[in-house]
Amino acid sequence: MLDAIVTDINTVPEALRPSYKEDNGKFVLQVRKVDGFALENITGLTNALAAERTLKAQAEAALQPFKDIDPATARQAIAAISQYGDITPDKAKQFKTDFERLSAIDPSKQADVLAGEKIEAAVNAVKGEYGTRETQYQGQIEALTGVTDKLKGQLRTLMVGNVVKGEITKLGPVPGNELAIELLAERQIKTVEKDGQFEVQVLDAAGNPRVKLEGSTLVPFTVSDLMAEIKQTSPGLFAAENKGGIGITPGSSASRPGGTTSNPWSKATWSRTEQARITKNDPNEAARLRAQAGNA
Repeated sequence: MLDAIVTDINTVPEALRPSYKEDNGKFVLQVRKVDGFALENITGLTNALAAERTLKAQAEAALQPFKDIDPATARQAIAAISQYGDITPDKAKQFKTDFERLSAIDPSKQADVLAGEKIEAAVNAVKGEYGTRETQYQGQIEALTGVTDKLKGQLRTLMVGNVVKGEITKLGPVPGNELAIELLAERQIKTVEKDGQFEVQVLDAAGNPRVKLEGSTLVPFTVSDLMAEIKQTSPGLFAAENKGGIGITPGSSASRPGGTTSNPWSKATWSRTEQARITKNDPNEAARLRAQAGNA
């Protein structure tokens, strides 16, 4: 029997070798096609046949659960189901449960129950809407609060600056010293809000509002008082008032506005009452006056 393909032509009887043709290093037997019979490479056909058989087996396995279903009946069932839209089996079960519960209710006896359910549903809807709006309004309120705080801060800065600059102008500073005087004053001033109104307060070293004695009454220490005090303690920042020197004459016994007009530590004007008052209201001023009188 002859082989269809050989790799060594010498294995073929010499008389038959002319019937083989070399193809890619192998020798293929050459035959004529007769009545549909021919020598061909059937590897591809064999693989295709195997693949088709596999697909057939898979299809038969997939159809096995539906083998007893009548096609016409199935089409009718599909058409019937399609009219229910997106209703799923779980939704249908819930509808059935709700229907059974409502069917068991006697309206004449349980009207309050039905009304309560409607009211509860309405209240829940309102709560949901209110919660959404409350969140929106809260965000708007917070934004407006931030803007208001910023504007208040700017207002405080402007108030302090305007008040201080006005008082500086009244006292006649040496040109170029305005900023230094302003910084000295602003360190001791703050603004507070009372009943929707802003006011300026002068503070002591502990951060408390300063006061002064007018007659027998304690009254707030004003920015004007503070500026006069700064002029007294730092006369070189202000223009000369007279020929005696620049600003307040050094060694003068004059005190700050609202206080005593003399130094209570000096021998000529000694006063324990005034000493106690000044020490309580302004320890720094008390120390300065003691030093001035030579009693430091």
